[in-house]
Order: sequence, then structure tokens, then C-alpha cells
Amino acid sequence: MKNKFLLSLFFCGFIFSAFAQSNDPILMTINDQKITKSEFERIFHKNNKDSVADEKAVNEYLDLFINFKLKVFEALANGLDTAANFKQELSSYRKQLTAPYFVDKETEDKLVREAYERKKIRIRTSHILIKVAENASPSDTLAAYNKALEIRNRIIKGEDFSKLAAEYSQDDVSKVNGGDIGYLTVFTTVLPYENVAYQLKPGEVSMPVRSQYGYHIIKVTDRKENPGDVKVAHIMALVARDASDEDVKKAEQKINEAYQKLQQGEDFAKVAMDYSDDKASAKRGGDLPWFGTGRMVPEFESAAFDTKVGEITKPFRTAFGFHIIKKIETRPIAPFENERNDLVSKIAKDPRAQKSKTVLIEKLKKEYAYSFNKKAFDEVIALVDTSLLSGNYSVPKTAKLEKPLFTLKDSTYTQKQFIQYLANYKSKQKGAKTIDASKELAKQIYNGWENDKIIAYEDARLEKKYPSFAQ
Repeated sequence: MKNKFLLSLFFCGFIFSAFAQSNDPILMTINDQKITKSEFERIFHKNNKDSVADEKAVNEYLDLFINFKLKVFEALANGLDTAANFKQELSSYRKQLTAPYFVDKETEDKLVREAYERKKIRIRTSHILIKVAENASPSDTLAAYNKALEIRNRIIKGEDFSKLAAEYSQDDVSKVNGGDIGYLTVFTTVLPYENVAYQLKPGEVSMPVRSQYGYHIIKVTDRKENPGDVKVAHIMALVARDASDEDVKKAEQKINEAYQKLQQGEDFAKVAMDYSDDKASAKRGGDLPWFGTGRMVPEFESAAFDTKVGEITKPFRTAFGFHIIKKIETRPIAPFENERNDLVSKIAKDPRAQKSKTVLIEKLKKEYAYSFNKKAFDEVIALVDTSLLSGNYSVPKTAKLEKPLFTLKDSTYTQKQFIQYLANYKSKQKGAKTIDASKELAKQIYNGWENDKIIAYEDARLEKKYPSFAQ
């Protein structure tokens, strides 16, 4: 462990000066295996094709690379290469190293560029939500869609959006504001909502949009340039949800008293410590972390962005109480190359990453002569009942499950393998426990299972397919 630590420290400092040399020095020697500058560069760029090769990115990859190599040699030297804990740790390192091989780079590039372009724009929207469970039956899903469509048609014919939102929306937070949810930008709301919002012009109303929450009718009310992030301090007089009129009046008096102190020249940090009900930030003189569009309630966000640096707002109300804000600093959106690595990281954790994975899987299907047996698949789905929705599904004892569901070159994946996978699915589902819902869930589970098997098939062949990865 000590050697690993020293080695990492040495190379984190050495790597960039070495890259600048015209020769090809040996960067490290592990168990008599010499790894040169050019070899490490090649492996780094292979696994990080489109990342900006800044010091942070290189050092992070170098540390991962060294740890991986040292673990392998240490295990081999001590005869631990078959130990379960070693295999688990090695698998974790390997998973990090293989990650770049399981995205379609062309698709990822488009997603990163799209995310950056969206980040430059703030969009204000209102919505009407008609709830329906993600795994709802087709009939329940259709009923919710038709209800949303009917409301949308009334809006198109001239009825007021905000009034219909107050009457019909099942989003209890935004309906009191006529459906207004403030400004959004990339990564601040569910992806289907974001995708449609960025396609609409101010004043336009969408068709019903499906998300995991139900159907949304979206109206864009404003579109403007995103100023970036902002840092503020605040003073808050808390108003509970069930506060009486008397409680509200006391909170308002408290915030007005704090504002008067500020008007008399008292230090904002001191007033925050003395008056603010947000005790966490009060200890820091009201200081809040940096935030951007879509991270705060609309009233707070608007006050923060609309105020000039150094200015203090008048008291204003949100759903949480009364606030006074002091604007400390702003931070504009950085150039694309500076933002790229962060966007790649966020996309990897976001549902939009599935698009890149889907493209890759389609390519792998062609490469490995994928063949799907629909008849065998339908037979499996016919065996599914509502117990799957409760996490209690078991393999039918009388079922003959010998047919292949799909094949990849020399590998076959059978009905039995998938039905056993279903039997191990223990997640309990919300919503109606209907046979249609259970079969729809089984199809979703199958898609994930099949994709995982295809990725695993590719993973097992990486060393042969990419010799540089094996080194």
C-alpha cells in the first residue's frame, strides 16, 4: 500500500513534464514490466478518446491504472488471484477501465454538445400533470392520456392555462401558481419534460408528454440566456405549511425587523446569525452554496438572479417563508472544452446515457449476428402473472423452458435463464395489480436483461478485440 501511494504521488507530479519530452521515457516499472510514456498515452487516449487531457483527468486515470496493475501483480505474487475478495476488487477496477468501451462515442459526442447548448438557455415553463403509474395497464394509461388531451384541446380553444392547471393538475405544488414551475435548464427536470420544453417556443403548448409521473401538458412562458451560477447569502423567517395567520404575521414582522437592521447599516452576516431561521446557513452568515437555474423555488431564484452583485433585496415570500437575499458573486457558463468532462460525467448518470448504450447495443447485435426468437419470448410472457408486481413470482413447475430466446454467434440465451431471472426479481410495484401491467413489466425486465447479456458478451471479448486494453 505504501509503494502504491508513493508511486501515485511520483507519477501525478511527473506525468505532464514527461509528456512534454521528445523521447520516450519509462514512466513506471511494475514487477519488471516497463511502461513507457507512449504506451501510457496510447492507453489513456484509447479509454478517454474525447475527454480533455487536463491534469485532473490524466492524474485520475493514472491513479486508476496504477492501482489496477499493482493489484494484479500483488495478487499473482501472493497466490491470491483466486480469492473472492481479490476478484471483487479487481472487478471493480476493471469495470472503471472498461466503461469507455460501452458507450457509442458518436452518440455521446452529440449528447454532450446538445447538453452544453441547452445549458446556455433558461426556459420558464408551466405544466398540468395527470398522474398515472409508470407500469399502469394500457387502459389506465390511455384514460390518463385522453384526459390530458381533452384539457390540452380546451387550452388550444382559448381557455386559460393557469385556471385549468389550478383545477385539474395533480402536481399540488405548482397548481397553486397556475402550473408555473419556474425556470429550468439541462439536467434540472425529468428528461422527457426537458426534451419537449426545449422544442417549444414561448406561448406554445405541448401535446401530452409521458414521464414516470404521468402525462404533462407543458407551456413555455419565457426563454432567455442562462447567466450561469450565482452565490448568495440569505436571511429566512420560516413559515410552516400549517401556519396560522398569526404565525405568518409574526414571521413577516421578524423579517421586516431584520431588514430594518440592514437598512441601518448592520453587517448582513451578523443579522443573519441573529435572525435567520435557516440555522445551517445562519452559522455561516447566511451563506449558501453556489446554485444555478432550476435548483431553487421560482421566487427565490428570480430574486437571486435579478439582483446585482452586492445588492440586498427587500423581503419577499416563498412557500418556505420570508427571505432577504444578498447577492455575493456570479459565475458565467464556461467554454465548451472546460465544461465537457463535467457534462460527460452527468450524462453517464442520466437517462439520456441510455441513448448511447442503445446505439452501441444495436451495433453489437449486428457484429455478433444477433437472432431473436419471438415465439419463444411470447411463450415466456404468457407464463407471467400478477405475482411479479408483488415481487413474489416463481417459475411454473409444469413449464417446459428449453427454447432459445436469442443467440449471439456461439452463445445461446434460453427461456429458462430468463424465467429464473424473473423469479429473482423482488421489487414491489405501485399501481394496479393487473395481468396487463405484469406482462408489460416482464417485457421491460427482459429488455434490460437482454441488453446486460449483450454487454457481458462484449465485455468477455475486450482483451482479444482490443489488445491495448489487455496490456
